[in-house]
Amino acid sequence: MIPARVLALGLLLMSSELLSIAADVTLAPAPDWVVVAHPDFENAGTTSAAARERDADYLLYDRQVDVQAQEDYFRVAMKVMSEGGLQEAGRWSATYDPEYQTVTFHRIDVHRGGEVMDRLAEAEFRYLEQETESSMHLYNGKVTALTLLPDLRVGDVVDVAYTVTGRNPVFGGHYFDSFSLGWGQPVSDLRSRVRAPADLRLRYRQEGEGGEEPTMTFADGFQMYAWHLKAVPTYVYEEGTPAWYSTYPWAELSAFETWSGVVEWALPLYAAANDAPVPALRAEVAQALDPEILLPRENGVPLQSQPADLATRKDRVAALLDYVQREIRYLGIELGVSSHRPHPPEETFARRFGDCKDKALLLVQLLRSQGIEAAPVLVNTMVGEKLGDRLPSPSAFNHVIVGVRLDGAWHWLDPTMAPHRGALEQRAAPDYGYGLVLLEGETELRRVDQPTEAQRRIDSRERLRLEGIGQPASLQVVTLYHGAAAVSMRRYFNGSTPEQISQSYQEYYANIYPDATIDGPPTLQDMPDGSLQVVESYTIREPWVWIAESSTWRMETFALLTNSYLPDGLSATRRTPRSLEHPVQARLEQVVELPDAWDLELPNVEIDSDVFNYQRQSHGGGTNRLTIVHTYASKTSHVRPRDMPTYVRDIAAARELLGMELTKPQTDAGSIEEPPFAPNLLMFLIAIGGFSGALVALVWWVRHQHRRPPPLGAGPSAKLTGLGGWLILPALGLVFFPFRLIATLVTDLAAAFDQNVWVALTTPGIETSNMALAGLILGEVLANVVWTALVLVTLVMFFRRDRCLPTLMRAVIIYGLVVVILDTVALDRLDLLEAEEKALSVGQVIRQVLAAAIWVPYFSVSQRVRNTFVR
Repeated sequence: MIPARVLALGLLLMSSELLSIAADVTLAPAPDWVVVAHPDFENAGTTSAAARERDADYLLYDRQVDVQAQEDYFRVAMKVMSEGGLQEAGRWSATYDPEYQTVTFHRIDVHRGGEVMDRLAEAEFRYLEQETESSMHLYNGKVTALTLLPDLRVGDVVDVAYTVTGRNPVFGGHYFDSFSLGWGQPVSDLRSRVRAPADLRLRYRQEGEGGEEPTMTFADGFQMYAWHLKAVPTYVYEEGTPAWYSTYPWAELSAFETWSGVVEWALPLYAAANDAPVPALRAEVAQALDPEILLPRENGVPLQSQPADLATRKDRVAALLDYVQREIRYLGIELGVSSHRPHPPEETFARRFGDCKDKALLLVQLLRSQGIEAAPVLVNTMVGEKLGDRLPSPSAFNHVIVGVRLDGAWHWLDPTMAPHRGALEQRAAPDYGYGLVLLEGETELRRVDQPTEAQRRIDSRERLRLEGIGQPASLQVVTLYHGAAAVSMRRYFNGSTPEQISQSYQEYYANIYPDATIDGPPTLQDMPDGSLQVVESYTIREPWVWIAESSTWRMETFALLTNSYLPDGLSATRRTPRSLEHPVQARLEQVVELPDAWDLELPNVEIDSDVFNYQRQSHGGGTNRLTIVHTYASKTSHVRPRDMPTYVRDIAAARELLGMELTKPQTDAGSIEEPPFAPNLLMFLIAIGGFSGALVALVWWVRHQHRRPPPLGAGPSAKLTGLGGWLILPALGLVFFPFRLIATLVTDLAAAFDQNVWVALTTPGIETSNMALAGLILGEVLANVVWTALVLVTLVMFFRRDRCLPTLMRAVIIYGLVVVILDTVALDRLDLLEAEEKALSVGQVIRQVLAAAIWVPYFSVSQRVRNTFVR
C-alpha cells in the first residue's frame, strides 16, 4: 500500500500515486513546465577512478512533479563503463497502472564520440504484466513498458526521459509524495523538483544522513521545492539494519495537515462496515460458531437489551476473528482504486479471499453486527515505533488491522494472521508500534502494542539420560510455545511434511550430538491455555568421546535454544543500528541423568545489559541428576551503533556459559573402559590402496628399466664385487627397515585406524575436532605405506643384484629425508611437540641429512655397487 518512488538504477521505476486510463506508450516532447537540464555528457563522469571500476556511471537523475497536472517526469543518464554495464544501460522500463495512468517517452538518446543518436523513433516497446508482489499473493495489474536498445557499446552515454501522467483517484486529489536523495550507487548530478499551486499547503520533512534541504520559490501562481545535489555518494546498507532506519536519505511532502485529515479521507472507503452482513454470511457464521456466545437475534435483528458480560464479549470477538482467519484466505486483487479501497464484505465473503483491508472490513462488519465496538486501523509493519515521525498521509501505512474496544480497553487484532488459540489477549496482533483508528473524532495515532500474553515466549525442557560408557543415550525434548512463538510454529508445521520436519530437527541437534538420530516426527498438541506443545525424542549412539591425549571420557551439552538469540560474528563497529528480535523470552531447562553421582557444580551467573538479560542457574552437583536452567529476555528491538562494542562483549560472555562439559578419567572406578576398537574401514582402504598403488608403480618401473640396455662400463671385477665392504651396512638397514615401518604403523599411527578417534577428530563443532591433525595423520599413513612398498621392492632388488638397485636406494634415502622433514614441520606448526619431543625430531632430521649425504653419493659412484648390481 505504500506508494514507492525508487530508482533501481537499472531503472525499474514504480509509481503508484498517479491517475487516468492509459493504453500504449506515446512519444512526445517533455511538458512545457519541465525545467530541462543540459549537462555536459562528453566530459562528465569520465575521470573518476571509482567510476571506471563500475559497470555504469550515473551522470544524471532528474525527477520533476507537477501536482496540478498530475505529471511525473523522469530523466536518467548513464555512461557504460564496462561490458557488464551494457546489460544495465540497454534495458529501460517504466511501470504504470493502465487503469488511470499513461506513459509518454520524450527521448532515448545515445551519445558516442560527440555524436548524439536519437533512438526514440525506432524504439519498440513490450508490455509486461510482471506482478512483482505475486509471491505475497498480491496482484495490482500494473504494466511495465520495456524497450531494449540495439547497438550499444562501452563508452556510450544513454539519456532517457519519460513522463507518467495520472494519479490514483482513490486519493481524492490529495497530494503526497516522497523523493530519494541517495542510493546504493553514486550519482554525479541529482535533481528533484515539485511544482504545486501556490495556495496548496504542503508539509515537508527529510530523513536520513546526507542530502540537502530544498530551495523553495514562488512564481506565476506556483510554489516550487527543488533539490540539486552534485557528486551524491554511495550509501551502503549494513546487514541487520532495522526497517525503520533510513540508510538512504529521502524527503517527503504531504498536503495532509493532520492525522484526522487522513481519517476523513479513509472513512468513506470503509463505510460498508456499518451495513448488516448479508443473510448468507449471517447464517454461515451462526452455524459455524457456538450459538451460546453470539448475540441473540429476533427476526434477524440483534437484541441489545441485555448486554453480554466481558468474558462473553471476548469469546464472541475471538470466535469471529477465528472465522475470518480460517475461512477467508489471504489474496489481494488491488487493481486501480482497490489499492486502498476494500472490496464490499459480501464480495469478500462470496470469493472467500481478500487482502488485509478486505478481511479487516469484513471482520469489523461482523463485530459491529454483534454489538462490538470495532474499527479498521491503519498501521505500518516496517516503520513501527517511528510511525509518528512520518508526515500524515496514506503512504505512511502499508497494512490494515482491526481495533476492538471492550470496556474502554483497545484490543488489536490482525485477521491476516494464521488462526491460533487461547484467550483474546493471546490472539493479539504483533507490536506494530502505532496505528490510526478509522473512527470519527480520531485525531492522533494510537499505541498499538502487543499484550504480554501474545508475545513470543518459549519454555523448553531437555532430558538427557546417560547410561554407561559405550552405551547409547536418550534425549527427550518438551517445548511449550506461547503467543507469537506458537503462531510461528503452527505455520511451520502446517507448511512442512513430516519428513522435512524430522530432518530439520535432527540437523538442529546434530550441532552438538553428531550421531543423534530422531526417533520419529515431533508430535504436536494444542494446550488448553492456547500454547503449543512439541515433543521430540532422539537416540544418541555415542554420547561419550574418548580423548586419548588426556585419557579421559568427555560428554558435552550446549544450550542451542538460548544460543539462537545470541548472534555470532557481529562487528563491534557499525554505522547504523542493529535490529534484534523483540520482545522474546526463552527458558531452557537441561536435565542430565547420569549412571552415578557426578561432582560438578556450575556457578549461578547473570548478565544484565541494556539489550538483554541472561541468567544461568544450576543445581544437583554431587548427585546423578544435574539441572541447568538458561533464561533469556530481550529488552529492546535494536542496538545503537555506540552500544555495539558492549553488546558484542556481553554476547561473547553469555555464549561462554551455554556449554557444560562432563569428563571422567580412565583411572576412575566403575564400568569405565576404553571403547572397543572400531575399525576405520575408510582408513584401511586408503592404506591398502596406497600400498598397492605404490607397489604396482614400482614393479612397472623396474620392468620398464629392464627393457633398456645396461649402462656402459658395468661388469664384474675380481676385487670389488659382491656383498662386502661398506655395502654391508645398507644391506642390514634394508633387512630391518620394513619391520620398523610396520611397527610405526601399529604403534604411533594405530589410532588412525580406530573409528572412534577418527570421529572425534573430524566431527565439526565438538572440542576434540581437529581437521588439521586429521589431515596430518592421513598424510603420515599414506607416506609410511608408500615408504614400506618402496623399501620392500628395494630389498628384493638388493638380493637379486638388480641393476635398478642404486636408483631405488637413492629414492629410499631421499624419500625418507623429505618425509621426516615435512612431518617435523607439520607437527611444529600444529603445536603438537613438547620441547623434548621437538629436540628428538630435530635430531632425527639431522641424522637423515647425514645419512643422505653419505649414502646417496656412495650408491652413485661406488665401483662395488656398479659391479655387484648388474642383472
